[in-house]
Amino acid sequence: MTTNSSPLRAAFTGNLQEIADTVDAVILGGPRKYTAEEVLLHSGIDRDRAERIWRAMGFATPPDAERAFTDDDVEALRRAGRWRDIAGVDDEAIVAITRAITQAVSPLATWEAQLAVDNFLEEVTTSSSASALLTFSEQILPLLERTHAYMWRRQVAAYIDRRIAVAQEGRVRPSGAAVGFADIAGYTALSRGADEREIRRLLDAFESAATNAVGENSGRIVKMIGDAVLFTAERPTTAADIALDLLAGWPGSEPPLRIGVASGPVVDRLGDVFGSTVNIASRLTSVSPPGEVRVDGNMAQDLLAHDCYRLEQQPPVAVRGYDRLISWRLHRTH
Repeated sequence: MTTNSSPLRAAFTGNLQEIADTVDAVILGGPRKYTAEEVLLHSGIDRDRAERIWRAMGFATPPDAERAFTDDDVEALRRAGRWRDIAGVDDEAIVAITRAITQAVSPLATWEAQLAVDNFLEEVTTSSSASALLTFSEQILPLLERTHAYMWRRQVAAYIDRRIAVAQEGRVRPSGAAVGFADIAGYTALSRGADEREIRRLLDAFESAATNAVGENSGRIVKMIGDAVLFTAERPTTAADIALDLLAGWPGSEPPLRIGVASGPVVDRLGDVFGSTVNIASRLTSVSPPGEVRVDGNMAQDLLAHDCYRLEQQPPVAVRGYDRLISWRLHRTH
């Protein structure tokens, strides 16, 4: 690990561009020393493939003469080639995987960088702020990187565990899933009048509650979307328990939650879920009164076989895409 006496720190004199170049080299694993043509030469990847992968990461293609790339960029393109040679993954899949990873990683990386960079730029002339930024890039960033790798491995292992559990029940592959949406009722109006600190506190509390409820019941959070969460579960009973636990654990002092859950066929692509079941869950959330859980007919049929749940059929309503959406209000019997 780099220490306070590193050559990078010894060379630092306080110039903003010098600080940026120093930190950039630490984060990227070395200086930007290759042009696009040189990267192609060293990696063995053709220009079209390389540019598609680079754009899938969300970056503009730099001018040909600009030295914008590092040794790690060369190795990343070589890995893309090995994906094709070893695993038989075609170019379209490589680009899709790259895009999906970027969409997941970009918000996290931006947030983590903001913790250090924004504070630094406010007092860029002070040696202490520059030292803090170098500490972030040299010491804290490697810890974050290892933490990311650890959490990724745990998520992969959790998925394998879920799939094996389904296979042991006699199903080779799940035919569908239970999908749930939960959001904070009245959030849009609330966000107009509340200050930024209060909004951040509320969203943090919601994310924590959702993560706890989904994790404790062995479900999966697909994504957090501001004041909403999308989750899935292999079984309807699991999704029902997630929804009811989330509702029960949410403090009464906070704005109430609305939750909708549906079960049925689901298209699972690159970690996200699509299809009519997802749409129905979203519509159920929109018609759910604050503080309630609404489920669709498929969920109701499955849950009626379990005496720990109580269901109350509601009158049909017209929502976008469905003229007569019938829902059931879900409770626990105890």
